[in-house]
Amino acid sequence: FKSHTMDNVRVRRVCDELLHLEDPEHVLPDDKNLARDREGSLTAVPWMRTLQIATGKTVACLKMSNNPEVSIGGYFIISQMLSYIRGLVSLDLSSNGLTAAEARVLSLGLKGNRSVQDLSLRENQIGSEGATSIAEMLKVNHTLMHLDIRTNSIRGNGVCVLADSMSENPCLTQLDVRWNYAGESSDFVECALMDLKKFCSRNMQRALEAFRTIQEKEEMEQWGAT
Repeated sequence: FKSHTMDNVRVRRVCDELLHLEDPEHVLPDDKNLARDREGSLTAVPWMRTLQIATGKTVACLKMSNNPEVSIGGYFIISQMLSYIRGLVSLDLSSNGLTAAEARVLSLGLKGNRSVQDLSLRENQIGSEGATSIAEMLKVNHTLMHLDIRTNSIRGNGVCVLADSMSENPCLTQLDVRWNYAGESSDFVECALMDLKKFCSRNMQRALEAFRTIQEKEEMEQWGAT
């Protein structure tokens, strides 16, 4: 799903409809998604008015980029949604003017999320403070595999905090921090970047080994069945 011209009200509607698609018991904020049948009873409209997809389906990819009108209240709603959503795999919040405070709010929801594997926060303004919040999230999130935080005014200390957190993260295989740390060429920044690459490579190797183990087990089961 690709959004257009979002604000906090529209963010609330999208998040409610995403949750309603996965759990029909999730109550929508108004009854505009209900219609009266021939007997006069209220029934759910078979299409989500905002998402424009049929009920009973789920959304795996949500692109909400280039929406600077969304403020911290909207990101609080997104964070709450992330705590419950089960089918969302990819989330794009790039070029939204995201600040450190908003990154901190998002990180709270991502700490408990078990579905999002691809997250793009590129071309925002989270800075080193926001990177610290992301780092704290990475210590406990064991689902995210790809994180893009390019062009976010992250200084060397923010890169170092991210590198430290990756020692505790077993799943992230790609962390893109290009076009940050402007004007810094200190040894500690270079070491942190090397550590990030090392930890991502370690996680990729573990993922490949786990995949091979599953493959070998399935082959053995197939041979046993025959």
